[in-house]
Amino acid sequence: MEYCVELNGGMYTLPPYTNKVRSKINRLSTDDLNEKADDFNRFINKHEFIKELIGKDAALEVFGAEEMEDIDLNLITISYVRILRAYEKDVAELEREDKLASLSQEDRDFMMEFFKNAGNIQELDKMLKKQGNKQRNVMRGAF
Repeated sequence: MEYCVELNGGMYTLPPYTNKVRSKINRLSTDDLNEKADDFNRFINKHEFIKELIGKDAALEVFGAEEMEDIDLNLITISYVRILRAYEKDVAELEREDKLASLSQEDRDFMMEFFKNAGNIQELDKMLKKQGNKQRNVMRGAF
């Protein structure tokens, strides 16, 4: 399988999702849950992981600097999350397809009709709210 991810405006190819990659992700996730872990070390570890996946030169392109002191920490987090989503994308799509396929044709037709009419429901709700406001104003004027 091929995995691609958009990071800070550029597209990068990720290596296969091997047990080695999965283990590193699990370790980083464990660090995130550890309240005693140093926050800055979490960023350092994620930055190193990203560099391993996309390469040192690509990481420099993404982050604009080599030194951690000069890198936007939010960019590290965003890049890490996008990498996780890239690895999960194909499995998530398959699960969605399976759920949709498990619905009966009658249920699918109902859902399609519901979504077609969602705009009408919103308009009806607006009209009822306006009508309710008018009635309240009339009632206020009566007293």
